[in-house]
Amino acid sequence: MIGPKFNIASSLRALTLGMAFFQLMKAVLSVIVVMLSASLFGATIERDAWVIGWSLQVIVFKFLFGPVNEVFRAKFAQIKAEKSEKEAINAGFSLLLFFSIISILFVLLISFFSMEMVQLFAPGYAQYNDKLLIAKMIQLVIPTLLLSELIILFVALLNSYQSFYLPEIFGLVSLALNIVLLSAFAQFWGIYTLVIANYLSATILCLLLIWYISKYKLYPKSFSFSFKALLPFIIFALPLYLSYTAGQVNSWTERVFVTYLGTGNSAALDYARKFIDMAVIVIFAIGNTTMPPILAGIWNREQNSLRYKKEFFLFLRMAMLIISPVVLVLCLCPHELIRVLLQHGHFAKQWVNPTAATLFWFGLGLFGVVFYVIAGQALLVQKKSYLYAAIGVSAQLLPILINWLFYQKAGLEIFGFSWCVAQYCCGLIMFLCTKSYNLLEIKDTFKIAAIILISFSITILAKNFVWVTGNDILILVCLGMIYSISLLGLALLFNIEEVKFLKNRILLKK
Repeated sequence: MIGPKFNIASSLRALTLGMAFFQLMKAVLSVIVVMLSASLFGATIERDAWVIGWSLQVIVFKFLFGPVNEVFRAKFAQIKAEKSEKEAINAGFSLLLFFSIISILFVLLISFFSMEMVQLFAPGYAQYNDKLLIAKMIQLVIPTLLLSELIILFVALLNSYQSFYLPEIFGLVSLALNIVLLSAFAQFWGIYTLVIANYLSATILCLLLIWYISKYKLYPKSFSFSFKALLPFIIFALPLYLSYTAGQVNSWTERVFVTYLGTGNSAALDYARKFIDMAVIVIFAIGNTTMPPILAGIWNREQNSLRYKKEFFLFLRMAMLIISPVVLVLCLCPHELIRVLLQHGHFAKQWVNPTAATLFWFGLGLFGVVFYVIAGQALLVQKKSYLYAAIGVSAQLLPILINWLFYQKAGLEIFGFSWCVAQYCCGLIMFLCTKSYNLLEIKDTFKIAAIILISFSITILAKNFVWVTGNDILILVCLGMIYSISLLGLALLFNIEEVKFLKNRILLKK
């Protein structure tokens, strides 16, 4: 057993590592989905139509529900602690019903004005047939708005009862089903296979979550809808609507700008974003799932105590370590990665360079995302939601400005560059605003940053000066091994706290 002084830290690290593991597994399956999509549909107008239709759904979804979804866990725990479990559950299901009605109304509205949506989201397409295809895709995709919100709130409810792993397992099953459907039916159904696969997997996932919630009776025994009960969620999330609105304006302008670059660019940008989204999901799994309920409990009892600061930096360092291999691959080997995973079937060679250049900047910005997410959640725990929202707005307006000024000259990669700049600027500002500083923890964080930087340098030197090979897979494998060995060796040499944890967990030392 681990001694008492390690109990809290060990449980936090175990939970964080467990969530990261499941997210990495989902990322692997997502990569397979991206590979299949690139091979089957390439960078074509059909794929562009899917990207635009799905982007519209995501933008509407985040605009309507994003802020509340982000604060749901923290607010649910607060209502449960201050009032009662019964009131918290009733408030949660009142919110679920309210958002379901809003989803249905927006689905009907957008479906009816689908051609107007094309003009708003894809003005760069001049051909009528292209516009018709995009409008049809919007009508097919937009009903997933309701399914998406049901899944998010069900998962958040389970997380609030410390059930973190089961929703992730259900998600893995859903992704696996997507792969099976794409492999078996894409040649018959074409791009519509993505639509069918998404509906089927989302429906199954939603039903599994409902079954689990019913099994453990995480629902109100006598439900009565109450707008007053759900109001605290909306009021608590209200400041975040500023940043989320800015975020969706950013997404919208990005989609508009990229349509003026020509057919295929929307698809190429989407492929690059798919890789970065997988990495961002891992960071969010650490920051948004396990972190809020744990830090909120400490903050409510002890405020900005040494213990709180220690756990805050724990999450920060763990996220940096977990995401560092992804940063290495995306920044050092974007061309190799694109050639290995995407350049098959209908994905033309001409799209390798612009997609890889965009991917480089996305990868470089990931450490900025770590600070943005971890520090941002800390601000919410400290009830500084207005400050969080103000910085979040800046994080969205900065890319809009950069993209607008340079997209015609710089091309596709400007979207990755602007995102990277915004994440670092706003992430570091959020970190400073938490005021959760502790000299010892800062030193340990700098130590881990130095270890990562030295490992990066060793790997870069190995690629540039030690050997030359034309085999992309061999390059990726060798560089991955060199980085892992360097990181582990330096971590053991400096005896960082995370190594002590792994020794206790894996080697079962007392």
